[in-house]
Amino acid sequence: MALSLDPVPLLIVVDRAAYTLDVYRWRLAKLRYNLWRSYSVTVGRVGAETPHGMYFVQGKSRTPDWKVPPNPDYPQEIWGQIYSYDDLNNPFEGGFIALGGKETGVGLHGTKFDPRTGTASSHGCVRMKTPDLLEIYGKCRTGTPVYLH
Repeated sequence: MALSLDPVPLLIVVDRAAYTLDVYRWRLAKLRYNLWRSYSVTVGRVGAETPHGMYFVQGKSRTPDWKVPPNPDYPQEIWGQIYSYDDLNNPFEGGFIALGGKETGVGLHGTKFDPRTGTASSHGCVRMKTPDLLEIYGKCRTGTPVYLH
């Protein structure tokens, strides 16, 4: 089996300070990545910051369950409780793109509640408007690099 040196088709860059998510697509004719789309996003608030670093898409789900994070926004007795995708208490909408594996719980997702894009108000994930998430969901694949800075 031959080793492939082909670049990945997408590169996702999240600027936590500017509240943006930029998607770059590889252009073979130009031998570089070109900006394809830019979105306004919500990142983690103080005390629940979105992590910094290079991550890779570990998996995707169109119907993700939600595990309540230990957070003062929620009553302590529901911390760790899991809500199925069809439960009205599950805030996810459009899907979840997992970064760094299931144990981190960090990813990109849409939300059925007020997305407050352009702010630092999430519990650590990168929250997007649902139509924006759907636009990139089908284009990224397992292994797509996601740089959070």
